[in-house]
Amino acid sequence: MVIEIGALESVIGVHLLATWYMVGLIWFVQIVHYPGFQSIPQAGFRDYANRHVRRWSGIGA
Repeated sequence: MVIEIGALESVIGVHLLATWYMVGLIWFVQIVHYPGFQSIPQAGFRDYANRHVRRWSGIGA
């Protein structure tokens, strides 16, 4: 199988973009998003967590 250099560079470029998107998403979640859970009252945390899973599952999946 022969892959042309232009096509290979395109694949590598798309891969790098996708990788850095995921790196940014992971850092956002770890640094900004998860610490916000501390401000949710314990009594309402279960409902909040259920809404959170429904809203965010499409982004990281």
